Amino acid sequence: MSTDRKTLKIVSIIQFVLGIVTFIFGAILLAGAGLAEGDPISFVGAEFDPVTWAIINGVAFDVLGVLQIICAVLGIHGANRPSALGSHFLFAAIVIIVAVIAGIISSALGEFSMPTLIVVVAGIALSGAVFDKRVRKELDR
Repeated sequence: MSTDRKTLKIVSIIQFVLGIVTFIFGAILLAGAGLAEGDPISFVGAEFDPVTWAIINGVAFDVLGVLQIICAVLGIHGANRPSALGSHFLFAAIVIIVAVIAGIISSALGEFSMPTLIVVVAGIALSGAVFDKRVRKELDR
């Protein structure tokens, strides 16, 4: 197994764990959404009730967690057998986009907490898109 395949596997395993943590984080946000209080939140010209915005925030993190788990599973399979990478790069790109969107949604609440920052930055960094391309080059040899 090459260094790139090993790196993809390690990154994918870490991303799998992070995906589970992100999903749990989103579930906690959804569970506590009913307790949200405060002034309506203005975002892109629309005003949202704090409860609605907390639900949107929780759903965004749940979607991010599920996508990270899917991307991690595809990365692990691709690290074992490069021909099985399939649509890993597509999911890695989607994870990056959804992580940025989840960060923007969370920051609109007025405060960007440390767990949110960790989830968003790690979601972008651990997408595995770079290693996907390197492992695909091995397949072409």
